[in-house]
Parts: sequence; structure tokens; C-alpha cells
Amino acid sequence: ENLSDDDAEGNDEEDAQEKNVDAGDEERPTGLIQDSLIRPRFENWLSQHPVKTPMDSSRREALQDLFGRLQVTSYNMEVLSSERCLAIEFSLAGRTGCYTQRTHADVSSAVWLLTKGGVMELTPNIASKLELDEVPLIGCEHYADGGARERRWADETQLGEVIGTDVVEKLGGCTPLLQFLGLICMDEGTPAAYVDALPFKLTSASFAVSESAVGNDVSSKPPPKAPRPVASSKAATAK
Repeated sequence: ENLSDDDAEGNDEEDAQEKNVDAGDEERPTGLIQDSLIRPRFENWLSQHPVKTPMDSSRREALQDLFGRLQVTSYNMEVLSSERCLAIEFSLAGRTGCYTQRTHADVSSAVWLLTKGGVMELTPNIASKLELDEVPLIGCEHYADGGARERRWADETQLGEVIGTDVVEKLGGCTPLLQFLGLICMDEGTPAAYVDALPFKLTSASFAVSESAVGNDVSSKPPPKAPRPVASSKAATAK
């Protein structure tokens, strides 16, 4: 089980800030985020769409047009111990978007928070919320052990009204729009086990991007398996 102590973090703000920086806080230039992170995964996702009919081509063009109306305005990532905290702001088709995501690295263990009152409180392994024009429209709260606290929601009707029902129709419905928003918003460090828990109807394969695009350290990959040792001729004879 993971324990987070917000009481301890609040005692010394300066120390906490220093620890945050050491742990990997990052505020990358918005242009770099859009070109080196969001665009590659958008293009990877778009390449998985069939182009067999004029309708397919029309929907593809509508997605490309919508991406052309995207402007990332703010991006901040904080890493606190085993928790990643993402905040991203953007404008899309004349609307202002704000997305937050808090992700704990351990996907299989419950996460408990020690409150200032000294009470242990269960907290989501991953929680997210997307607001458009300051209206919460999409979000989730996922717990390792599931249960009644589990939430994943998207107000598709209001989402269509905010983005434009004509735009949603050109895209082919609300599902492509949700997936598009997920490509913009989701933390690139999201473990594959959490992708289905998020409200964007994406799969880990459709969300994948190249390591060079996000600057992941390829050395973090597990080393290749060593070849199986070949039995010596003596051992084989002895058997």
C-alpha cells in the first residue's frame, strides 16, 4: 500500500518545492509540447483510421482541421514520490480547456492519504478532470480494488454543444471527439493499465507514441533476456 502525507508536505513549503524539482518537476515550452508530444501521437492515432470511402476521407479531414485549431497554452508536470501530477491548458475551436491528471505508479495497490486530522483516507490510483470553458465535462476516479467509488464519466451531450454539434457530426460522433481530447490531454507517462480507466475510450495501442517524441529514457526498458545456456556435451552424456 502507498502512503501520502500531505501534513508533512505542508510543514515546509520551500523544502517541498526543492524536492519537487529534484523529483522531476517540468514546465516545458508549449510549442515543444504540441509539436514533439501531441502531434506524433495524433498522427499515430490518425494513421489507424481506415480511408476506404469518401466518408472516411471527410472524417479524416475534419480531425486534421480540428487539430489545426488546437493551441496549447500551458503545460506543467510535477512528480511527487510515486505520483505524477499533470496540468495542461489549451484552446480548441475557440474554447478554453483545462485538464488535470494525478497518477500513482503502483497500479495494483490501494493508495491511502494521511489527512491533517490524522485520518487515513483512500484516494484514487488515478484521477482526471477535463473542463471546457470552466465547465467539467469529462473525468474519472479509478481505484486499484474497484468498488462503488469507481467513476468514469463524460457529458457527451454538453460536450457536443460546447464543441459544436456540426463539428461532432463531421468527426463521426462523440467517440472520435473523446479520443481526440484524450490524445491532447493524457499524461505520456500513464501506465498502460490505466488507459482503459480514463474516460477517453482510447486503447494503449492507439495512445502509443515513439520514445524519441516524448524523450523517454530507453535505458528504463528492461534489459533483453539472456540467451538460454546450452548444456555442455559432458552434461548431455551424463544424462
